Amino acid sequence: MNNVTEMSSDAVPMAAPALTSESLNNLLKITAPTGSVTVKGIATEVHYWKKPGGIRASKIYGRLGGLGDASIRFELQPYVSIQNNEPVILHGTLRIKPSEALRTTHEVILVGDKVGNWLPEDASQDDGRTKEALAPLARHQPRLTLEAAVARHGPSAVAFLTTDTAWQDLTNAASAVPAIVNCRHVVTNFMKPGCFIEDLLEVCRNPAIKVLVISRGGGGGLTAIGDSYEVAAALLASGRAFYTALGHDKDVLLLDKHADQAFATPSVLGQTLADAIRTVTEREALVERTRTLSENADILTRENAQLREQLAMLSGHAKGKTEYAAREGVRHYATGRHAPDTPPQTGRPANRYVLWALLVVVVFLVGRCSG
Repeated sequence: MNNVTEMSSDAVPMAAPALTSESLNNLLKITAPTGSVTVKGIATEVHYWKKPGGIRASKIYGRLGGLGDASIRFELQPYVSIQNNEPVILHGTLRIKPSEALRTTHEVILVGDKVGNWLPEDASQDDGRTKEALAPLARHQPRLTLEAAVARHGPSAVAFLTTDTAWQDLTNAASAVPAIVNCRHVVTNFMKPGCFIEDLLEVCRNPAIKVLVISRGGGGGLTAIGDSYEVAAALLASGRAFYTALGHDKDVLLLDKHADQAFATPSVLGQTLADAIRTVTEREALVERTRTLSENADILTRENAQLREQLAMLSGHAKGKTEYAAREGVRHYATGRHAPDTPPQTGRPANRYVLWALLVVVVFLVGRCSG
């Protein structure tokens, strides 16, 4: 005999109302990891986005994948150099937002910057994983001396990423130039490359920053940033001239090798920077003085030309008057020569002779009477 257990309908629990896929999607709460991440992959679907009516691109969008089935979207700043099918290393923060794509509920977007490249190799390791080699660090613009960079961009375009001690040494050495204190300054973490790169990217979001100064003193952990491939790649990819003063004069690190100019200590860098700013300021003052003198010379030249024109005009008027007077004199002279002769007036000379004769007679008579 088979024992069959039957359940009454009253014993069945009441089920909740059935959900649709769309309503279920609205209930999902997916959070991204906190902080920043560094992700590598193959860039695809790269395109530049412009604002409506804009001329220049405002953002760069694309997809990062190529190392498996998964991929993420990325959003970069417009100055980044990136191409389709390029192996890149991106650094930034993750965002998750709902997606309306087929069979996809959410998508991950990395918002950040390109910090380097990598080279995939076909050779496999013993465990079967693909072996990957880092791409050689390449400079995309010629090196500039510190003085040339300050002359080209000005002191306000300089930003500092330093430790507290290095900043104090640097500013003490450059105390003769107070303008350095007003520059952008970030006290960053020289022990964690990820934190350093995050501060670097934040500084580079300001397009007015054209020169970077990386400085810290000696001590333990110097190579954490100084010999970091990711940090060197991020600095080179920033497109800014950068200068280093890491450790002591005997310390030569990876950043020093790729910097536009490396200095032995923060103090030496500060003194050199102060000299560069002073030289550039004096040169600008000389150029301004020369420009002022040139403008004054132009004004005097114009005034001299105006005076010459007035003198020529006055001389022309005077010459015209002289010629007119000469013509009038000649006309009067010619008129006098051809005028009819006037009869001589004989009456007055005759009377004068009569008076003289009478006077002689009177004198003679007086003389006779006296004798």
